[in-house]
Amino acid sequence: NNEWENILWYPLHELEGANFMDFVHPDDREATLKTVSVLEEQKVVANFINRYRCKDGSYRFIEWRSYPVGKTIYAAARDITERIRTEEILRNRTRELEALFALSKELRAAQSREEILQISTQKIKNLVQLDGLTVNIINPDGNTYDIAIAEGVAASNLGRRISLDRPIAQLVLQSTEVIYTRDAAHITSWSL
Repeated sequence: NNEWENILWYPLHELEGANFMDFVHPDDREATLKTVSVLEEQKVVANFINRYRCKDGSYRFIEWRSYPVGKTIYAAARDITERIRTEEILRNRTRELEALFALSKELRAAQSREEILQISTQKIKNLVQLDGLTVNIINPDGNTYDIAIAEGVAASNLGRRISLDRPIAQLVLQSTEVIYTRDAAHITSWSL
């Protein structure tokens, strides 16, 4: 079938005569062999999913519907890789939303600004999987901020009052997103 060329990017002459198990992802081989056994028992297999290696070394998720008739197996397969990826993104977003909902419940129960900051930073640190972070509070004067929480490479700055005209303050104020880096040397080179 020419469609295999489009999905796996191998020319047909490389696929013809090859053992299909050579293309199955190592983690899916056992389940694939069990499914072949089911087909050998003349039982229909519907919605079986395994991964096949593409010419570039990546893998595609293939969903199978197979019908055995004697020694012949009639099968229909479709590439569901994008569906699997989308489902994974949705699962991750759901976990994030659940974590944010749990965080909002804890924050409503907090008794002080310090408790709110501690709860927030711990949850965010765990959610984003950071080694350290800082939380800065802009002061009412509008010209300075205080480092309210500092962990990791910035821990020595805890409690400092920083002018908002410094480069790092401008970077933070101009950003519409959370700023983080895993490059500690880069952080310490920023002028506080």
